[in-house]
Amino acid sequence: MRRARSAMAVVALLAAAGLAAVAASVHGEEAAPANVHGEEAAPANVHGEEAAPAGVHGEEAAPSPAPVEVSVDPETVPPVEPAGEAPPWARRVSDAVSPGPLAEAHADLEGVTRCNECHSWLGGTPDAACLACHEEIGKRMAARTGHHGRLEGRCADCHADHRGADVDLLGLDHGSFAHDRALFALRGAHADVACDDCHLREDPKTGRKAFRPIGVARRCAGCHESPHGDRLVRERECESCHVATAWTAPAPAIVEGAGFDHDVDTRFPLDAIHAGAACTGCHEPGSKQPPPRECASCHGDAAALLSGRFGGRRVAPDPHAKGATCRECHPAAMARPSLPEYAAVCVTCHPASYAALLATRSALLDEALVAARLVAKRPEERRRLDRLARSGLHHSELAEALALELRRTEKP
Repeated sequence: MRRARSAMAVVALLAAAGLAAVAASVHGEEAAPANVHGEEAAPANVHGEEAAPAGVHGEEAAPSPAPVEVSVDPETVPPVEPAGEAPPWARRVSDAVSPGPLAEAHADLEGVTRCNECHSWLGGTPDAACLACHEEIGKRMAARTGHHGRLEGRCADCHADHRGADVDLLGLDHGSFAHDRALFALRGAHADVACDDCHLREDPKTGRKAFRPIGVARRCAGCHESPHGDRLVRERECESCHVATAWTAPAPAIVEGAGFDHDVDTRFPLDAIHAGAACTGCHEPGSKQPPPRECASCHGDAAALLSGRFGGRRVAPDPHAKGATCRECHPAAMARPSLPEYAAVCVTCHPASYAALLATRSALLDEALVAARLVAKRPEERRRLDRLARSGLHHSELAEALALELRRTEKP
């Protein structure tokens, strides 16, 4: 083997020297009058004296012969090889010394003039030559992380080349590969995912899809589109709310109440009014669309009564429809206020007599609803009465009229 390596080096050196000579003759350059050591010939005799301008016996030196003109036939001059292609002599030498064709991924390294990009002149393929291109693997080996960081031996032990263009350099057995040795252990639902679903990527050299074991995103967003869009205020790891078993399964932190914070993670802090509401009361299960933040989007009955339009009836809007905001009458700190607490809010804008007016209107509405329930027979009628009981004070006159109307049409 050592002799073969030495022979390769000699062949390459001779070939390089031959190429230089051919290039000189092709371009018509005069060869330098050098001695055997490549030095310029000294203009003196063997004793260091200046050469005599005469013959051997002191006779006058014979005149130099006239220069001979040489004509060059362009058809006999070797063609210049296109840039990037190895000359014929290099291809012949490569065929003589190469163990075999390179794999497709290394095809751009073919040719005897590029052997030393991967091979050492002393023989072998040093790991440094491989890692000069495969930098990411080199980082993991240096840090002793991932699959390659746990391996011993040389790169060429597992990824030998010169075995043909179609040879799989990875040499990876997908069925027996221990993914736990990689940087991403397969857990839960990931254990059933096909290898190609994550690792089949476009090869930047060929433009075709190929199996790429390195460079696959390890964060959830690398494969999964976030269902939250831009609704989350702060960036959080998906694992703080989700687990790998299933997307809808809550993480332990969520179960324990320490994972997701609606006040911090969203643009809708939960006040005392909404803190006790169930998630499905505002969010439709499975929907990726966030609920609107306007009060009317969830409290439609209250908005309809304020506008004077409810149950098919159209009357004048309540005076508060345009003169007050929801928050002015429903402070955030009041979760389920009692009637006296509401009355205290009323008198912040109205005279004190309005507190008694609120109590009167509430009592009249309650009386009408109780009477209507006594005669209501159909489920839809009972549901309407429940809605009026929750939101009727947003237009007490309209709510009372609707209850009395039902009482008259449904007499026992």
